Amino acid sequence: MKQPLESKQEFITVMATDYAQLRRAFNLCVRKTRSNIKCLADEPKSGAWALDGNYFKFQEGFYEIGNWASSFFTGMALLARRETEEEYFLQQTLRLAAAYREKACVRFLDMHHDAGFLYSLYSVALYKCRRIIRHSAKRRSPPNRTWRRCSSGAIPN
Repeated sequence: MKQPLESKQEFITVMATDYAQLRRAFNLCVRKTRSNIKCLADEPKSGAWALDGNYFKFQEGFYEIGNWASSFFTGMALLARRETEEEYFLQQTLRLAAAYREKACVRFLDMHHDAGFLYSLYSVALYKCRRIIRHSAKRRSPPNRTWRRCSSGAIPN
């Protein structure tokens, strides 16, 4: 059992150590996300299973009914973009727009109850990320993209 902290200085020391550990863990996640989001954008798959850490050897396709795990990678990429402000993460995520649009608008019979989860980590996070970018750049005009409506909502072209 941990002993209670004795002083303010001891508390500050513990917090600094904990923060350093958290920052190292976060930086590791950002490095892994950088390569994972590129693999997903290069060849969309589910990426749902990996004993050896290479999620993209798993053969379940992006459009298969069981795929919901690929949105973990898009969600992590957009979180990494938010924290690092590196455009790379946004660019890789936008490369997946056509695949997400096809899954929602063309192959919708292969959707199931995880559709909300699949799209909340991609579309909602992407919308929030783009809104933050517009506000931080103080641009008043809409981004240089068109939006097309389908039965699942607005998806970038």
